[in-house]
Amino acid sequence: MNTQQSFQCPQHVTVDFEQDYLNLPTIKEIKTTFHRPFEGEIKTVTIKRTPCGHDDASVLVDETQLSVAPVAQEMTPENTLGIDLGLNHFLIDSDGFKIDHPIFLKNSLHQLKIEQRIFARKQEDSKAREQKKTNVARLHESVKNQRKDFNFCC
Repeated sequence: MNTQQSFQCPQHVTVDFEQDYLNLPTIKEIKTTFHRPFEGEIKTVTIKRTPCGHDDASVLVDETQLSVAPVAQEMTPENTLGIDLGLNHFLIDSDGFKIDHPIFLKNSLHQLKIEQRIFARKQEDSKAREQKKTNVARLHESVKNQRKDFNFCC
């Protein structure tokens, strides 16, 4: 079962960064929050709806004319770092710096466990079950975002 609903607009899509609008052919102006501005020719826009009801837009941009090839750098022992992802600590580097596992993630997983038990006890085809299903989906998305944010900050 596919839990995400999505559709694509392959052409005639424009973006207005000044007023924060995404213009799709049939829907017209959609108020958005852009992650970052981009340049180049828009190839495809994919709109996804997550199980908890949020909508995300993914914009595929062709910027082959704009990109510059990266310059290769020489590797020396002074500017290299070894990283170990362990069980007791989230991360240990070769200098001895340790980062512990996130406690907030453990708390969220515990809350998710409780909500899933309550969801499992709800009667099939009831309104309370649908509400709890949305609640559990929202918690799953929250845990996913916490993991993603913690990995980016480290």
